[in-house]
Amino acid sequence: MLARRYLAVIAADRTFALSLVALPLVFALIAQLLPSDYGLSWLRWVASGFDANGDNARLMLVLVLGCAFIGSIGAVRELVKERSIVQREQAIGLSLGAYLSSKLVVLGLITSVQAVILAVAGLWGKEPPDAPLVFDDGVVEITVALVAVALAAMVQGLLISALIANADRGMPILAVILLLQVPLCGMVMPLHGQPPLEQVAWLVPSRWGFAMTVATTAYRQTPGNPDPDLDPLWTAEAGQWAFDLAVLLLLTVAVTAVIWLVLRRGAHPRKGR
Repeated sequence: MLARRYLAVIAADRTFALSLVALPLVFALIAQLLPSDYGLSWLRWVASGFDANGDNARLMLVLVLGCAFIGSIGAVRELVKERSIVQREQAIGLSLGAYLSSKLVVLGLITSVQAVILAVAGLWGKEPPDAPLVFDDGVVEITVALVAVALAAMVQGLLISALIANADRGMPILAVILLLQVPLCGMVMPLHGQPPLEQVAWLVPSRWGFAMTVATTAYRQTPGNPDPDLDPLWTAEAGQWAFDLAVLLLLTVAVTAVIWLVLRRGAHPRKGR
């Protein structure tokens, strides 16, 4: 019932519903406009002598950061805007577990579809990865990584929404978190062996999502000529890819648990609060 009501609210807000469709298409357009002659094919760019526009790191960065933005922006207002309604409905037996589950299921489905749209539209007509690690199709493997990033960013947006006192405070906090996704993804500056930045980056979805896409494309991992400075999280092996995905899923579950605790605390405020 809660999920149906939430879907009805989204459908009634046409501006919000249109933005959900437009956001992945905007990032997909940016990905398409990037100069990238060989798409996600690292070996073809190496074979060209690095002369063509084939540095696929920029393409991967746009896709991963786009999913982080999409996941967060769609969730950052969803709990705080309904706080007074939820508190009233608790008096007549509303289950916080059912309420949070409805948000996770509906938002998770929408966010996953957005990530798939971004992956398919952003990589349309571009060269796929040379040798995918887990799936037969490299685009599918990239899509899985992007969906995982979007879901992890979504629950972080929900956590912000659960913590803030009003909706207006959420956007500045979200802006800071999204800005941190760029340097802490691992592309802009090296993170391995750089405490405490490396440890802080463990909490950033783009760090693990970018590592998954790099592993899939074998970026900077030319056979017979390995990069000695390569980040270990980027290793083009199925086990490393699965590890990066597992951490993203664990991060999603952990943040969800924190949201639950915050909602429960809000449902039973201390005296004098």
